[in-house]
Amino acid sequence: MLIEISITNFRSFRERQTFSLLPFGKIRDREVKVLQPVNYPKVQVLSSAVLYGPNNSGKSNFIKVFQALEWLVLKSGNFNSDQKLHANEYFHFDKQTKDQPSTFELDFIAPNQKRYNYQVTFGEKSIIKEYLYSYNITNTGKITLNTLFERNQQIIKFIALKGAKESVNFEPNQLFLSRGDIAGNSELKDVYSFFSNQMISLTFTETEYTNFLTRKYGEFIIDNPDSKIPKLVESILQETNSGILGIETNMVDISKINFPDDISQEIKDKLFEQIKYDLRTKHKLFDGNSEIGTETISLKEQSTGTRKLIGISPVILDALSNGRVLLIDEMNTSLHTEITSWLIELFNNPITNPNNAQLIITTHDISLLDRNLYERDQIYAIEKNEFGASNMYSFAEFTGLRKIDNRLADFYESGRLGGLPHITKPYLENLISQFIQDEQTE
Repeated sequence: MLIEISITNFRSFRERQTFSLLPFGKIRDREVKVLQPVNYPKVQVLSSAVLYGPNNSGKSNFIKVFQALEWLVLKSGNFNSDQKLHANEYFHFDKQTKDQPSTFELDFIAPNQKRYNYQVTFGEKSIIKEYLYSYNITNTGKITLNTLFERNQQIIKFIALKGAKESVNFEPNQLFLSRGDIAGNSELKDVYSFFSNQMISLTFTETEYTNFLTRKYGEFIIDNPDSKIPKLVESILQETNSGILGIETNMVDISKINFPDDISQEIKDKLFEQIKYDLRTKHKLFDGNSEIGTETISLKEQSTGTRKLIGISPVILDALSNGRVLLIDEMNTSLHTEITSWLIELFNNPITNPNNAQLIITTHDISLLDRNLYERDQIYAIEKNEFGASNMYSFAEFTGLRKIDNRLADFYESGRLGGLPHITKPYLENLISQFIQDEQTE
């Protein structure tokens, strides 16, 4: 379960920016239920959140923070000593931040139901600081923050961390968290598992996104023949008026593919990975007004929105079933607003989200603001300042919004909350008009 993340000097984020999923205390009579962590009865966490902003404001960069952190945790434990830390994508438009370290701070609840705070500062070649804290509850119910370890460069202090630790060797470019997991430290394994099993982040172009998800769907079906998810996906397709009765998934026979003779086996293998699953959708077949059977067509003939729904459904169902944190960039693209809204509602509804899963999305669809999907503290805006750096802020920070919650989309679209593209329409209209006149004159 994600509670809070702070970012400093990464891509478009220059100054420290914080995204919190802790409820804003001044919101009363909440319509969207909050999550209740098992071991922390006095802590409540938001089930979903949305990030709005104009193009190039930093929305995708926000999702990439999680991918960069996941890459560091999952990969650095096996790095060679000369491996560069490519996740150090510092803010490029300030001489003071160029070649400076990036910092991520994450507050979360791991699969062992224990709350942690993990901080890492890193440059291109080495880990500069790495801290891990845990939140413990005393017999009186008081929550205390205990230091497990603190690392500065290659000097590390163990305070409350138990288990194998002193014998764990680590290179300057390796996270101690990752090395500790490999060494079998039980507490570090629990922390590591949050990054390896509980976070899923998706950022692709629309074509890449849809193709990736449909490939993952085929892979999931083949690898999990007894899963109930395929039947559930088929029900979703039937109940969203897609016209699809079911999906047939088969492995392509590689021996029947005629590859050009002049390409290497490595390239052949990569190409086959893209096409090895043959997905076909099943539809009713008619003879005039009479239904006479079924017909299948290739999934490629379906609309982008349908393919996206097919691909994203297993990911969402898996997140709900296992209590994962799901982050999706531009989730609504190619999906009808009604479908997007329903998918969000699945995370807000305790009946369909009993395991405290969370959904964080970025979008341009302001109509979602008027569908009672989010409270003000679940809505974030992001925009770039005069220095080209991304700033994030919650709608809960604005006063006077409570009275106009029923027309929040109008209030946002007016520009009074920021996070909108600034278009100098008269100036651009004049330029376009002049261009057309010049073209006609020539």
